This record gives sequence, structure tokens and C-alpha cells, in this order.
Amino acid sequence: KQQFSENRKNVAKYDRDYYLGDITTKSKYIRILCRDHEYEDGDRIKLMLNKAIIHPNISLRNSAYIIDIELKEGLNTIEFIALNEGSSSPNTAQLKVYNESDNLIGSGQWLLTTGRKASLIVLRESFWVYIKWSKFTSFVDLLLDSAT
Repeated sequence: KQQFSENRKNVAKYDRDYYLGDITTKSKYIRILCRDHEYEDGDRIKLMLNKAIIHPNISLRNSAYIIDIELKEGLNTIEFIALNEGSSSPNTAQLKVYNESDNLIGSGQWLLTTGRKASLIVLRESFWVYIKWSKFTSFVDLLLDSAT
């Protein structure tokens, strides 16, 4: 019989929020694949984008839940909030993040107690921000260059 490490851990050490890192992309949207990577036991999460609920109740399975998230220019904060710990503590998940060209741009895992969250920061760069900081020293230089 396959052995899982869930429910044999001191879950008090998972009573904290997780930072999953930050990603930079020029994509207008990202695709997130999220799944229970350990024992499928009924873990549920709430998904938020920039403090707004975009999905109130996702049941995590061993097969991936897929969601496309439209990004605003600049910083986007994505939060995965543990609604429960299923029948085997803690709430466990693995995620993969893909850009609009279907390239893997990020991944992570969490082990959360109920009410805790895992956060991911996504910076969507605009064309103008990229040009401004890579070629020009100021927005004025950019305008002068485009006028010639």
C-alpha cells in the first residue's frame, strides 16, 4: 500500500502563510494548473486576484484544476487560501504557471492549515515599460526619439 506523509506531520509548523515567489511576463494572461500532489483527501481553496475573489471554492484533486487569469499591467497578486485541510492535514497543493505561449514560467507547492494562504506575485510588463527602461533614460527621451 502506498504511504503518504500527510496526517503524520506536526501540522502546527504549517500554520503560516507561504510566499511562492514572483514572476515577470509580458503575457496578457497566465494559465495556472493546480492539484493536490499528495493524498487526494478533499482539500479546498479560494482563489483571489488583487484582493478580488475569482473562484470561491476549488476542490483539489490529483488531476489538475486549470484556470486562465487575465493580468492587469503592473503587479498582480494571486492568493490561494486554504478553506480546509481535507481528511488528512495539512492542505497540500502543487501549481504550475504558464504564459500565453504555453511556456512554464513558475511553479511551487504549499502545505497550509485552514485560513492560511500561499501568495504569488506576477508582474505584467507592458511594451512601453520595457522600451523605456531598456533603451531610454526617461519618458521624455522616448517621446523625442519617436518624433524623429
